[in-house]
Formats: sequence, structure tokens, C-alpha cells
Amino acid sequence: MIRCMHRRLETSIIHHVATLVFKLLLNSEFNRTHLILFSQTILTIPTFITMCHENSHQLFQMICQKDLFNHLICIYSIKETFVNLSENIDIIELCYMLGNIVALASIDQNQLEAMKQPFIHCLFNILDASRQRQTTNSQNSKQTKTTSVWHPIIGHVRGKTTGITVSNQEIVQRVIVQYKFLWSKSFVNMLFESIPTTSSASQSASGPKKETNIIRAKFEKLFHSKTSTDKLTTDELTQSICRITTLYQKLVQILTELRLQILCALSLQDSLISSLWQFLNNIGPTCGLKELLKIYEMNKEHYHPIFDLLQLFSNLCSYLATVLDEEEMYKEQKYLSLESWSQFTLFLNQFVYRLIRIEYERTTTSTSPKLRLENNQLYKTLHQLLILLHERNSRKSFTPDSHWLIR
Repeated sequence: MIRCMHRRLETSIIHHVATLVFKLLLNSEFNRTHLILFSQTILTIPTFITMCHENSHQLFQMICQKDLFNHLICIYSIKETFVNLSENIDIIELCYMLGNIVALASIDQNQLEAMKQPFIHCLFNILDASRQRQTTNSQNSKQTKTTSVWHPIIGHVRGKTTGITVSNQEIVQRVIVQYKFLWSKSFVNMLFESIPTTSSASQSASGPKKETNIIRAKFEKLFHSKTSTDKLTTDELTQSICRITTLYQKLVQILTELRLQILCALSLQDSLISSLWQFLNNIGPTCGLKELLKIYEMNKEHYHPIFDLLQLFSNLCSYLATVLDEEEMYKEQKYLSLESWSQFTLFLNQFVYRLIRIEYERTTTSTSPKLRLENNQLYKTLHQLLILLHERNSRKSFTPDSHWLIR
């Protein structure tokens, strides 16, 4: 039956299967075993939730009122549980599962508001599982020289997959529509609203709440004092902001074919780019070059949430440097001023150079420095942007003389 649905995805088939499945869940009062089976088989069908919602399936409406979303999120938000649940689910099926979970979240945003943090944990667990599949498949394909299959959302998939590779453009677009909620203005604002503030009492005492830019308001709490290295690793507000940027950096890395859509949507978010730039400037001189290098050297795995923030900002800058014409970049100075571009290129040049030196000076690992750099996502992201901005500067300069020399 599931194979038949996979082949055709006809509305009538979806309706009948949905009826059987939802009756089973209702009669079992959301039995955990049935929920896991439902996740492994039904939620891996592309746009299943969307089709049930659009067709106004009576049992679907009933099961939503009975908190299907909450029951699923309670399972997915626990990492160990989700790892066991998704053990036999490949990356393509995880792709469709993510779309269905996001669709379920977008149907009732009041319910999402109440389950905001568990939902974020759920997203991280699905994305981490997908990333792990990508890495494993890539390593296995190098050893066995297996061919890859191109998927219109996650790009080239190497290794054996059991999920269906949808070629129907209509279905692909419907899956993408499911994802778009994740980078919509309402969801981005919801994420920043979830960041803890100083006290609710001070807010209520200030009278009626004025409409303000949520993203800028959260970042401005960090701009009163310089952000030290210790604050980058311990401050709750800093970590919360970095966690949001980590989420979107993971989406950019995994949903490779939607990369431009994600970056375009994020660039249109009010004050996000300028706030990220101000955050980096607030770390220290030259965008916190000394502080960030210190964190990099301390972390042998080269991972720290602040580097996800740096990578996301760099990806946004790569997008802007590609799409902005000369009038927008040089005359109107949209998003960032020319002085900001100049300062950031100075940071990139120095930071990339020092990353290379650090890797070549390390003698604790048997891996060659060149191979370590090739596998270093932070280095690759910053290096690509550095080359892009250098080429842009070569066409029409926005930097002073001798700007690119390493001192």
C-alpha cells in the first residue's frame, strides 16, 4: 500500500490511508509504538500532512485537535529517541518527514507557540540526522565509488537510498512550500521572541508594549558592552542568538538546492544582516579577530556556535555580493556600507590567513594540513567569500590602498 502511494500519491489513496491511520492513532490514544510507526512510514510520504489539510480530512482535523503535533514533538525532541526512530530512515525520507512536521507546525501556530523550544530541538535532531547521513554516504561513496542520485531539494545523494526521488515538479514545489515556513518572517520573529529577556516585570511596568523590531531589540541587549571571549561561551543571550543562526546554517548546508531561497528570505528580514554585523563588531577590534582565533585554537573540533553565526553572516554576504548591482552596493549602500564591506574583508583576509597558519603549525594529528582545510567548513565558507569580495573589489574598488596585504 505504501509503495503504491509512493508511486502515484493520488488524493483518493491518501484519503483512504489517512482514514485508517488516524483511526488507529485515535483508538490507541496515541500509543507511542503507533506514533513511531506512523513517523517511519506515513510521515516520510511527500506532503502527506499538506494534502490532508487541504482536503479538509475530518479525522485529520480531529487528530490535530487531540494534539497530534504535541505527541510527535515530545518524541522527536529527545535526541536518543529520535536517533533510534530514524535509524532505518534515509536522508530523502528525512527530507520529507521534516516537510510534514513543519507543515503540521504551521497549521496551528498557537500550538507551536506553546511547544516552541521542543520544536526547535526536533528540528535540530532531524537536521543532525540528515547531516550524519550526508557525511556517511559521502565517505562510503569515496571508498566504494558508488554513483550519486540528484534530488531537487538536497542535491546529490550518494549511496543506496530507499526513499523515493520525486521527479514530479508539482510535488517538489509543494514540499518546498512546506519548508518555506521555516524562513518566513513570522517564524524568524518567533525564534527571536523566544530568546530570554531580563525580566517580565520590567516589561509590564513600562506600560503598553510598543511595536518594535524584534531582531534588533534582541541584539541591542548585547551592544551595551564589548563581548569578551568568556561572554561568547557562557552568556545565555549570546548562546541563544548563536543557536538560531546555527539552525539556519544547518538548513543552508543540508537543503543545498534551496540555499539561495533561504539566504534571500533571511536577507529580507528586518535588520538581521545589520544586527549580525554589529554583533561581530562588538566582539572586539577587527570583528573580534583575536577573540575568534583564540576560540578556534581552543576547540580542537573547530566547532563553536559563534562560528555558525560567522558562517551564516558570510553566506548572506556572499549572496549580497552576488546579487547587488553597482548602484545598490556603491551608491545606495544597501544592507552594509562600503566601510563595513572594507572592514569585513580586512577581517576575512587576516582570519583566513591565520587559520591556514594554525593548521600548518599543528603537529598533534596525522592528517595533512591541506586535507584538514579541505574538510573545514568554516575555512571553505570564509575563503570563498574572500575570493568573491576580492574579485568584486578588482572590478570597482571599495577598499583603501594596500588593504589586502597581510601585516
